[in-house]
Amino acid sequence: MIDELLKYQEADGKLRAIEQEIASTDERKKYVVARKFLEKAPEKLDALGKAAYRLSDRYRIDIVAGKWRNLLK
Repeated sequence: MIDELLKYQEADGKLRAIEQEIASTDERKKYVVARKFLEKAPEKLDALGKAAYRLSDRYRIDIVAGKWRNLLK
């Protein structure tokens, strides 16, 4: 039983070392950055869409106000 536990701990230690080595690679770092970008992309896209809608609505109001000003002259 103790021998099996020691073998398990040895294997677990090797696995942990491999995981740490993988975590420190440039590819892993690039993956993490890309994943965070993709997770936040829908929120940012939604915010940009709302901002665009507000701007287009404001632009339409400015055009209508300008037309009314021209009619009143």
